[in-house]
Amino acid sequence: MAIIVQVNGVNYSIPQEGETGWGSNVTSWIQSVSTNVLQKTGGTFTLSAEVDFGNAAGLKTLYYKSRAASPASSGVVRLGNNESVSWRNS
Repeated sequence: MAIIVQVNGVNYSIPQEGETGWGSNVTSWIQSVSTNVLQKTGGTFTLSAEVDFGNAAGLKTLYYKSRAASPASSGVVRLGNNESVSWRNS
């Protein structure tokens, strides 16, 4: 009996040991995973919703870089000339 797994809102049928005729199902799943999950090597990754790592984990990074045409080349927060960091009600 196949196992159903979901990647990016799409269900995929993954075979269990001894099943036959599963090649196209696994190929579809592998293609979806390779284009729809965050990978250690980086690259473009478009989120369709917010990500919540829970209260026991967060982001740890060397820097945050804006999508401005010419962001700063050094510093922790790298913004363009006309960008800023703002806080609500301040």
